[in-house]
Amino acid sequence: MRPSKRDEIVERALAVFAEEGYGRAGMDALAARIGVSKSSIYNHFESKDALILAALAVQEARIDALVSARVAAAEGPRDALLAVFDALGIWFASPGFRGCLFQRAAAEFQAAESPVRAAALARKRAFAGRLNDLAEAAGAPGAGPAVHALAEGAILRAAFGLTTEAAAEARRAAETLIAAEAPARRSPEAPPPARGLRAP
Repeated sequence: MRPSKRDEIVERALAVFAEEGYGRAGMDALAARIGVSKSSIYNHFESKDALILAALAVQEARIDALVSARVAAAEGPRDALLAVFDALGIWFASPGFRGCLFQRAAAEFQAAESPVRAAALARKRAFAGRLNDLAEAAGAPGAGPAVHALAEGAILRAAFGLTTEAAAEARRAAETLIAAEAPARRSPEAPPPARGLRAP
């Protein structure tokens, strides 16, 4: 099924925002970069902010689907929490990865009343809440905020090209945090051998 004109505009705008950010181009330049007329954009979006919000919604849906798939495939609560980093690794390795549009939106839109900033903050709070829920299910409720910090830091490190192992390194750090917060259950100690017999 061919995407609608609105969906085409959002997809092309998403690529432009990921590559150039939000503020570099006005609507005329943005329309030229997308390859449509400015009037065509305004037929579907009342403002540039509305177009940005639609692009953010697309990225949010895709990342959520990726994370949900990895979490659902995990074996046990701890693996489910760590699977978030596996999902991030897949995202970082995907063609066209340029970092998180929500992090960029929070940086570029500083006005408290900005709807774009509000959407970015809501997204990050939702992500933090999801990690807190996964950490609690894993028996490490206190690790949630630190795990969230590791995830956000990994996104930045991958976007800056500081390492190709950002997700894996953050995953290992998260494992350490979880182990400290909720030590793995140890198997009961074997009973002492009967007197006069040697333990195998």
